[in-house]
Amino acid sequence: MAAAGSYDLHNSHRSVDAEIRRLAAQARSGWMKEARVLSWFGLQDGMSVLEVGSGPGFTTAQLLALLPTSHITCVDVDRTLLDQATAHLQDKGGERVQFIEGSVMALELEDNQFDFVYARFLFQHLADPLGAARKIWRVLKPGGKL
Repeated sequence: MAAAGSYDLHNSHRSVDAEIRRLAAQARSGWMKEARVLSWFGLQDGMSVLEVGSGPGFTTAQLLALLPTSHITCVDVDRTLLDQATAHLQDKGGERVQFIEGSVMALELEDNQFDFVYARFLFQHLADPLGAARKIWRVLKPGGKL
C-alpha cells in the first residue's frame, strides 16, 4: 500500500536499515517520561489500544510491556514496517497484538472499538490531519482517548 503522507520509508535519504535504527532510537528516547504522560492521559492496563502509524513495532513493544493485559492493534501503511514489527514482536505480544496494513484515512475497523488510540509522530505526515482525527474518533469507544 502506498503511503499517502510525507513519510515514505522507501524514498528516504537513508537506507531502510538506517531508518529502522533511527526509528528504534526515536522510540527509546524519552520513553519513561512518555509512559508517565500516557498514564496521566488515562492509558491503563486492560484497555483495548489502537496504534496508528505503528511502524516497525518498537513503541508497540514498550506499550505491551507497560500494559501486560491489554490488546494492541497496529495499523501502518507500509508492509515493510509491518513485517519488521511482526518479527520484532513475535516473542513479545503473542495474541495480544494484531497487525493491519492500511491507512488511517480508510480504517476498516468497527465503530466504538478502542479505549485508547496512540498516534505518535503521525499527524505531521498527513495531508489531512483533521480528517484523520475524525476517522480515529469513529473507532474510539465513548469516553475513549486519542
